[in-house]
Amino acid sequence: MFDLYFWSVAAFFAALATLIFVNRKKIEFHYVLAMYRTQRGKKFIDDIANASPRFWKIISTLGVVAGFAIMAYAIYILALSSHLVLTQVIKVPAMQFIVPLPQSQPISGLGFIGVPFWFWILIVPFVLFPHEFAHGVIARVCGVRVKNVGLMQLLIWPGAFVEPDERQLQRAKLMDRLRVFAAGSVANIAISLFVVLLVQYAIWPAIVPGGLVLTDVYAGTGAAAAGLKPGMTMQKIGNATASVGYDVYSFSYGYLLFNGYNVTTEEAKNVSMFVTVLTALNDYKPNQTIVIVADNVAHNVVLSGRPENSSIPYIGFSAQIKPSAADGFMLDFFFPLMWWLTTLGPFVALFNMLPLYPFDGGLIFEALAQKVSKRHAKLLVKITAAVVVLVMVFNFVGPAIIQSFV
Repeated sequence: MFDLYFWSVAAFFAALATLIFVNRKKIEFHYVLAMYRTQRGKKFIDDIANASPRFWKIISTLGVVAGFAIMAYAIYILALSSHLVLTQVIKVPAMQFIVPLPQSQPISGLGFIGVPFWFWILIVPFVLFPHEFAHGVIARVCGVRVKNVGLMQLLIWPGAFVEPDERQLQRAKLMDRLRVFAAGSVANIAISLFVVLLVQYAIWPAIVPGGLVLTDVYAGTGAAAAGLKPGMTMQKIGNATASVGYDVYSFSYGYLLFNGYNVTTEEAKNVSMFVTVLTALNDYKPNQTIVIVADNVAHNVVLSGRPENSSIPYIGFSAQIKPSAADGFMLDFFFPLMWWLTTLGPFVALFNMLPLYPFDGGLIFEALAQKVSKRHAKLLVKITAAVVVLVMVFNFVGPAIIQSFV
């Protein structure tokens, strides 16, 4: 059977290999790493930096504060996950490798999360370009020359970089160095937050209509007794609007992925509907009456208990998100892509801000260590990096080791 998705990925790598071969004299090869340096883009970075240096100084100073907050949160998450692994609350790897796969559906397995390849290709520029661009702009604002910009390829992982003059950067004031190092991850967080708010409050409401359409009403339940029928559109469930928001959809998509389920459009829609209904029933108990507005008519429904757990309130219907223009491209591609963009962006920022040399968090830690003690700075950086690596390895292999002794 001809797999168009797989062969499109194969064609991409064939084209990439051809491009690298044709330009091999301009590319530096370091074993499995290929790097292409260029002067293009430097003028644009200079223009942005010179447009309002004072503005960028203020923003980058706030970015240093935000950077320390991101670093503290990253360390907290790493420590928390280690605790959960140690206490066997988490019995699978707490850290996951992110790998692109030549298929249209994401999957998760033991120690890895597979991203659809074309999602990956769109995610990488979204994460890397603003990150490196922010480093370049703030470096220029702080008087540090940008030597080169460039692209790189590490096996299947593409990348981008901005290369500041290391000597000038080392001679710069501590605060300026902190501004440059923190800029990338703060840019990732800021852009991801902006996209989330844009999708949540503008794009999703404009595309996905409100209301849930009843697909079935079960005999002998409160829903049937109240006169609810298949085909009706619910506008309200109790005090809650009967509409799936992007926040609920995003949670449902992540729930399916991280719990090893098939992440299909229909599954994401079904879980989103289920979460919306359960959230609306939070303040209710079995035998209470809830008002459900369907087709603009109020229906008094006496709740029962769920068949599998009588303590959980149960209405007695199945429903779906109201069909709309969102079906197809928007729910099959656009909104899943938005989930990946706004999930991996912050994840990359958090990982990058760990005190792990030579990532940005490690560079920040090194700059502070040099301020405290130039003599012992390198030793402090190495010890800290070793501890972080060991904790990360424990998060990955710890569950298997602990289970082998249980």
